[in-house]
Amino acid sequence: MLIEGFRVYSYKPDQRSQDDFYGSVKDLKARCAKLAKTVPDYESSTLDIYGKSFAEHIARAKKIIAQNEEQFNKVTYDAMAVGAMKNSLKFCLRGAESIEDISYTEAYYEKISKIKYDVTLYFNSSVETDKKVNDLFEKELKICDRNFLAPYKEYERKYAEIKEKKAKERAKERAEAKAQKEREANALREQRAKAMHDYAVSKGLSEYFLGIENLLSNIARRSISVDQARTYAIEPTYDDKYEVQSLNSEVVFYSYVDNNFKVKQIAVKRERNGVYMEGTKLQGHYKFLTFVEAQTVLGVTKQIAVFESIK
Repeated sequence: MLIEGFRVYSYKPDQRSQDDFYGSVKDLKARCAKLAKTVPDYESSTLDIYGKSFAEHIARAKKIIAQNEEQFNKVTYDAMAVGAMKNSLKFCLRGAESIEDISYTEAYYEKISKIKYDVTLYFNSSVETDKKVNDLFEKELKICDRNFLAPYKEYERKYAEIKEKKAKERAKERAEAKAQKEREANALREQRAKAMHDYAVSKGLSEYFLGIENLLSNIARRSISVDQARTYAIEPTYDDKYEVQSLNSEVVFYSYVDNNFKVKQIAVKRERNGVYMEGTKLQGHYKFLTFVEAQTVLGVTKQIAVFESIK
């Protein structure tokens, strides 16, 4: 039969079916080429074959080839890719509606950015599966770009500018607040320094000094002379961990063990009717008097600084 193996397709078949059909077409063309050598005008032959002229068989074969090639050349699209693109366009429409009611709040930015994320997510999923889907939705994608993606890009740029401006304003406000606190702190320090100086002067002394340990360290380094130390009104600090250890008729001994396990000790002149319970810490203000030699329980002689309480 002249057109044997010629099946008419109303859809695009798989590649194997296409290959089979084109194999039949090749065979037909080969037979026709061989026939043309002896019968050049075979396409117009009236020879009857199964009730139809040879020319009719040839015309039908050409018609089937044309019809099938039209089906074979049809572009098909992956269903999942098409579905993903439709989802992308759905979110794009939602974004276009939302962008009309624009706001530069953080909540709105998060909302519109989530829509943009979904648009991009489904779009990428679609084109990664079947790039041809872009062509199928070319018109819709242009509308999406015009009505949402382009306005979103401009919105994102402006939002970033506003956010940066607000960040700079907040930074400026923090810097101004910090500067104000520093000014207030400096003013308080100056007031306290003046008050401490005035207190020292009121007690017949020259300066106010913080820390007995600090004073003794400065004397040991010769940063402060003994005579100069006698002119200070001294306020104990956190570093002065002295507690009452013992006493005699003249002085009260205060001591503590430092981080190097060394015993630190000073003496304070006893006050009439003073109460010195063991473990009592230094209280109030003190004046340095002198150094005296004293013997420890181990028989070691050392110098001890003597102070008196300022009243």
